Amino acid sequence: MLLVNESTLLLVLMPLAPAAMLTNRVGEHVAVVLTAHHTPRAILDQEAGTCAPADWARPVTAV
Repeated sequence: MLLVNESTLLLVLMPLAPAAMLTNRVGEHVAVVLTAHHTPRAILDQEAGTCAPADWARPVTAV
């Protein structure tokens, strides 16, 4: 899965599988990319707070 970090506009590439745990893994992968780019610790901490696990809902289809 390819994501774009909203505040830094850096691309984050991460495996989709296991899809059930995708939202739980986003923060970890964002942190890895930001660390590789020598991002200041204050920004890493801020991003970690915004990458809290979330739930995604299935789309509702018209009948």
